[in-house]
Amino acid sequence: MSTFYSKTTKGFYSTETHCAIPSDVVEITRELYETLKGCQGSGFVIETTEDGMPFMQTIAQSQSELDEIEANNKHEILSLKSQVDAGNALEFDMTVEQAQLDALLAA
Repeated sequence: MSTFYSKTTKGFYSTETHCAIPSDVVEITRELYETLKGCQGSGFVIETTEDGMPFMQTIAQSQSELDEIEANNKHEILSLKSQVDAGNALEFDMTVEQAQLDALLAA
């Protein structure tokens, strides 16, 4: 029995149980399959290399998670900037210099 992983469907396939297998699958060992399946939902996600080989990655390191964190931070920065620009910021917010805000927004 051979075990495969598909990058496009993000799914596992077996020649024993599947009659239709996507064309982009890569063959993986049974040990890798067991490891990947065992780690899903426990702080890890399955990502793939360019050639489709699956590997575990912590959720906090996945690109989509990092993009979400960055978007949330930019939202908070924009909110603070608008408060400072409007003169409505609390005293401790006023200590943030405009150049620092601009540098954060440009990142």
